[in-house]
Amino acid sequence: MSSTATDEDIVDRWIEIDDSINVPEQTLDEILTDKILDLDEEILSGLDDEESLLTSPRQSTSTISSVFSYTLDSPLHIRELESITYQLKMQNDRNFGGHARALAVSNVNIAVGTSRGLVLIFDCENQRFVHSITADGCPVSCLDFNKTSTLLAIGYCSGLIRTFSVATGKVIDDVSDVVQPGQGVLQVLFCASDRRLACLDSGGSVYEMILPTTVRSRKTRCVFSGCHGEVVYLKMLDNDGILALLSLKKLFLVSLKKMCLIYATSFSGPANRPPLIDCQTINIKEKSQKKTTAFCVGRGSTVEFCYLTYEFSNLRVIRYRVLSLDFEMINLKWVEPYYLIVVDASEMIHLIDTVQGDTAVANIHDMQLAYATADFKGLFTGGNVSAALDYLADCVCYQCICRVDSLVFLLGQSSIYIISVSDQITQLDSLIDRGQMVSAILFALDIVMGRVTNKTKGLNLRHVVYSRIPSLIQALLALTISGLANGKVTQLVEHYKKHIQLLILTCITTSQFDLLYNTVYNCLEKDILSKTIFFELIDEVVLDGRLHDPPPGLVSDYFHHLISEGNLNQFEAAIVRIPVEKQDIHFVLTTCRKNRLYDGVIYVYNKAMSDYIGPLEEIFDHLAELVDCEVLSDCEIALGNKLLLYIQCCLSGRAYPFGSLPERVVTTLPLQVYRCLISYKGKNGISASVIYPYLRLLIKFDSVQFFNVIFTCSDSDIFNSEDGRLQRITEVIYQIINSMDRSAVLFINYFTLVAHLLQKKVILPALDTISELIEMVLSFGESIERFADAERCVVEVMRTVSGLDEVKILLQAKKLPHLQVCSHIYINRREFVSLVECYLKLQSDELSKLRSFLWISLERFAKIDYSQTAEIILDHFTEWLSKETLKDIDALLLYYYCFLARRDRGYRTLTDFEERDEQLLVLAVKGVVAHNLFENLDTQLSEFLRFWVKIASRTDRCLNYTVQHGLILSSVLLLEARKLLEGAFEVLDNELEKVWMKNAMLSSKYIYESIRLANIYREEARQGNWLFKILDRILSLPGSELQEESGMMVVLNDIIATIMGNGSSDAEYLVDALFNHPVFRCSTYAKFRSLIAFMFASCRYEDVLLKETVRCIERETVQMLNDLIKQATGRTAGLITSNMCINCGRSPRKSSYLYSCGHMVHMECDSQNSSHYCLCRTNAFSCYNITNNLSCMPRQVIRKPMRVNIFSEEFLRLMLGPNRLES
Repeated sequence: MSSTATDEDIVDRWIEIDDSINVPEQTLDEILTDKILDLDEEILSGLDDEESLLTSPRQSTSTISSVFSYTLDSPLHIRELESITYQLKMQNDRNFGGHARALAVSNVNIAVGTSRGLVLIFDCENQRFVHSITADGCPVSCLDFNKTSTLLAIGYCSGLIRTFSVATGKVIDDVSDVVQPGQGVLQVLFCASDRRLACLDSGGSVYEMILPTTVRSRKTRCVFSGCHGEVVYLKMLDNDGILALLSLKKLFLVSLKKMCLIYATSFSGPANRPPLIDCQTINIKEKSQKKTTAFCVGRGSTVEFCYLTYEFSNLRVIRYRVLSLDFEMINLKWVEPYYLIVVDASEMIHLIDTVQGDTAVANIHDMQLAYATADFKGLFTGGNVSAALDYLADCVCYQCICRVDSLVFLLGQSSIYIISVSDQITQLDSLIDRGQMVSAILFALDIVMGRVTNKTKGLNLRHVVYSRIPSLIQALLALTISGLANGKVTQLVEHYKKHIQLLILTCITTSQFDLLYNTVYNCLEKDILSKTIFFELIDEVVLDGRLHDPPPGLVSDYFHHLISEGNLNQFEAAIVRIPVEKQDIHFVLTTCRKNRLYDGVIYVYNKAMSDYIGPLEEIFDHLAELVDCEVLSDCEIALGNKLLLYIQCCLSGRAYPFGSLPERVVTTLPLQVYRCLISYKGKNGISASVIYPYLRLLIKFDSVQFFNVIFTCSDSDIFNSEDGRLQRITEVIYQIINSMDRSAVLFINYFTLVAHLLQKKVILPALDTISELIEMVLSFGESIERFADAERCVVEVMRTVSGLDEVKILLQAKKLPHLQVCSHIYINRREFVSLVECYLKLQSDELSKLRSFLWISLERFAKIDYSQTAEIILDHFTEWLSKETLKDIDALLLYYYCFLARRDRGYRTLTDFEERDEQLLVLAVKGVVAHNLFENLDTQLSEFLRFWVKIASRTDRCLNYTVQHGLILSSVLLLEARKLLEGAFEVLDNELEKVWMKNAMLSSKYIYESIRLANIYREEARQGNWLFKILDRILSLPGSELQEESGMMVVLNDIIATIMGNGSSDAEYLVDALFNHPVFRCSTYAKFRSLIAFMFASCRYEDVLLKETVRCIERETVQMLNDLIKQATGRTAGLITSNMCINCGRSPRKSSYLYSCGHMVHMECDSQNSSHYCLCRTNAFSCYNITNNLSCMPRQVIRKPMRVNIFSEEFLRLMLGPNRLES
C-alpha cells in the first residue's frame, strides 16, 4: 500500500473505509481538553515482533532519538554428521561394534572407539569411512591423533596401548605393560613429537612412552605418581611445550623440554564434578599484536582464566579473570578468544561470553553423551580405583567432546555432532536473508559505532560492515516506499514513521548525506505523506546541528512545511542552524518580520550581509512601541530578553545565538554596538525626541537584566580600554534615572550595579554621586524589593570607597534602622554596646528571631569560648539547660563550665530540678573526660564533684561512668556519698594492688585516701581491717624499702598513727604485726627508736579518757539544769529566780550562763562581758566547783497572816513562777 496511486488503484488499494469505523461522540469541551493524539504511541503497538523495534513515545514533535532494540539469532549452531552417525548406528545395531565410547578428531580424520574394542576412522571432510581396527573385545577408553594426523593412539580399559598408522592402515606398536597391572588407560596424548606419548592410568599416575623405531627400542617411565594426587586429565599447552596435569585438587605444569615441574596451584570445587581445562592463544592487551598462551581452569560453577608469560626465561602464570556461572559444569572447550562452550550436569550446552557471561543455551539431552563412568569406576579392572574417582565417575565425559580450532565435536552413544559459533558477519547475513532489514541495520549501526566487540578473527569488522551500509539503506528504502498491501491510513503512517526514522538515523550516524539527500529524500518526496513524516522526523537532526550541507531545494521544502504546519519555533531554530547560503533569504526575512522572529532576522543580517547594527535598531524600534504598556505578553518579554542577550554577545565579541564571529568583526563590533547604545538621539542622531533613547528604553523594559548585562560585559575588551567607556555609560545611566520618576527599586538596582563595579575596581568612585546614592537608598523602607541587597551593597561600597562621611551614613541608617550598615560601622569603631542596643531596638518579632538564632547557635558559640557561653546561658537562656540536650561529644564541655559558673555564684543546683541536674552533670563529666581537660584528671574531677556530690550521688549513673573510665578518686567520693564504704575501700585496695611497686605516687595517693576514710569512719575501718590490709602490704616489702629515712617509713608512721588514734584495742595486733617482721624482729632498739617513740606518742588514751569524762559531765549538767528549770516553776523553788534572759528578756532556748544569784543570760548576750558578772554584779558559776555552784542555800519565805477573799478575781488568778514573790 502506498499513498501514491493511479485512479484505478484508488478503489482496490487505497484506504478501506467501512461501517465498522466507530467515531466516539464527544462534546466541544471534551475535545478541547483532550490531549492531541500522538501517532508515535500508536506505532508502538503495531511493530513486528520479528524485527523487535522499540521506540519511546515522544512528548511533542517527532524525533529520531528513539531507542531501538533487536534480537539476534543464537550464535550456537549444532549439526549432526549424518553419514558417520548412520554408520555408528549400523555397527551398534548389528551387536558387533558396540556403542561409541571415545572420540578423537584432527583436521583430517575423525576416530570413534566403541565398547567392543572397535575403532572406526572417517574422513573429516566428506565423512567417508577410511579404516577400522578391531581388538579382543576390550572397550576402547581413549583416542588421540598426532599433529599431522598420521598416527592414532588407542587406549583400552585393560591397560593396552596401541599405535595405529592411518596412512598404511597397520598397527605399528602394541604394548600392555606401560601402566601398572590391574589399571586401565584413561587417556593417551601425543606430546611434542609424533613418537612421544603421555599416558594416564586409572590409578592417577602419568607415564611417558617413546615409540620404538628401527634404531631405538621403546622407552617407558613414570612422570607423576598417583600417590601425590590422582591425575584425571592431561592437556598440552604453549605449542606443546608444556604438559598440564589436572588432578582432583591441583594443577601441575610440566616442562616437556626439561621434564620438570615448573608450576603448581590448587583449586576448589564440588567433589562430584570433574576438573576441566582448555587453552587458547589470545591478545591480553587489545592493541597489542603479540599472542599469548592462555588457559582456563574450571570446576563446579567457577572458571578461572590465566595466561603464561616469561620473565628472564622464568615462567609466570598470571590470573586475570574469574567467571562465576549459574550452573555446574561437566565439560568445557575454549573455542574462540571470547567464547567458551560449556556442558552442564543436565546436558544443556551453553555459549559463554568471557565478559558478558551466558549468551546462548541449547539442549543436547537427546544426543545421549558417551560418559566414561565405567572407566573411572574401574569396572573392567575389578574396581581398582580410589573412592574419589568412583564418586566422580558419573559426570566424566572427557573423551566424548573434542575441539579442533573453533569447532567442537560431541559423541553420543551412536551419533556424532559438530558445534560451531557464528560470527557477526554471519549473523548480519542471516538477518538480511530473512528480510529483517530493521534488525539488520540496527545491528550494523551498533557494529559501526563500536558498540559491538569485534569477535571475528583477522577481520576489520567495522570497515566491512560500513561498506555494506549503503546497500542496507537502499534495501530499507525499497521496503519503505513499497508501502503496505492493504490496510488503513494509520497503519501506513506507522509503516512510514518506523522506517523513515531508521533511514534518517542510519544516514546521519554513518555520514551518508549524499544518499540521504539524493536518494532517500528524492524517493520520499513523491508521496506527500512520507514527505511530511520525513520533515517531522528530521526536526531533531536540525536542532542538533547534524544536517550537514543540505541542498537548497530540501531546505526550501522544509521551511515551507514548517510554515504550513504553523511550527514557527522550529522554523526560527532551523534558520540559525542551516547555512545561510542554502536558504531563500527573501522568503526567510519576509516570514520572520511578519511573525516577529527576530532570531532569524539577526542571523540573516549577520551571516548574509555582515550587518550587526541593523537588526539591533529594528528591534529597538519595535520594542519602543511596547515598553509603555502596563502588561507585556510572554512573547514581548521574550523579545526584550533576546535583545539583551544579543547586546551582551555583541559587546563580548561573541556570535548570537551560538558559534563564533570572524576575526575582523570581533575587533569592530563591540565598539559599534556601544556607540549605538549611547547614541544621543537614536538612529542617525535625529530620530528620537528624548536623549539617550536606547538606554532609556532598556532601563524601562528591565533595568535589572540590563544592569546584569553591563556587569557581565565589564571584563570585555570594549570596557577595558583607557577611553573610560564603562565610566561613561554608568554616568549616563545615572543621568537618565535621575530624569525619570524617582523609583526606589530603580535606584537600588543602579546602586547595586555601581557597588559591584566598584568592588571589581573597573570604574572610578565619584564621592558626591555615591554619597547621594547611599543617602537615597537608606531612605527607602524595608518593604522595597531587594532592600537587603541594597544594605549589603552599601556596606561593600563603604569597604571599597574611602572618604565617605560615616557619621552622616550612620545617622541615616539608624532611623529605620539599617542593621547591616549599623553593624559595619559599629564593628569598625569597636562600639559593640551600641551594636547590641541597635539590635535591641528591633520589633518584638525581630527580637524573637534574634533570640531564636542565639538559641540554636549556643552550641557553635561554645566552640569559640566555653566559659563565656556558659555565662550567657546562665544570664539569658537558663531554660535552654532544661530543654536542650547536646549530642556532639565536643560540645559536652559546655555543661561543665555551666556548673563551674553556677558554683562560683554560690548555687547548689543548675536547673532546680534534681533529675535534670543529674543528667547534665553526667554529660559534663563525659565532656571533661572526652577532652582530657586536666593533666591530673582524676584529682581535679573529684574536687569538682565534691561540690556537686549531692547531685552526683543521687543515682548510680555518674558513679558507673567514673568507675568505667577508671577515675578512682571520683569513684571513691561517690561511693562514700552513697554510704557504700566497703565498696570505696575495695576500689582503693584493687587499684593499689595494680599500681603497687609500679607507681609510687599513685600508691601513696590511694593509701592516704584510705587513711582519710579510716579517720572519718573509724568503726567501719576497724571492722573491715582497712588499715591492716595496707599495713600487711607495706610489711611485705623488702627490707631495703623499710629503712629509717625511706618514704615508705613515713607512710608506715601515718598508718600506725591512724590505727593508734582509733583506740588501743588494736595495739596488740599492731605490735605483733610489726615485730614479727624480720626487719623489726632482728634489729636493735636504737635503729627503730623514732618509730617506737612515735607509737607511744600516738597512744592518746589520756586524751580519750578526758574527752569521755567531759562528755559525761556535760550530759549530767544539762540534765541537772533541766531539773532546776522544772523546779523553778514550783512554789518552793528558790535557786532560779527567773527563767528569762536578764539581758534580752527572752526564753533560754539558746546556750546560756546561770549565775549564783538565780539569773540567766544568753551567751551571745553576754559576749561583751569578759568577767562574766551578772547585771546584778553577782559572779557566775565556777566551772571548777560545780558542786558548790549547785548547792541551794536555805531560804525562808515570810508569809504575813491576813484575811483574803479567796473568791475575788485577784486571788482566783493562778500564781506560778517567780512573780508570785512580788505579790
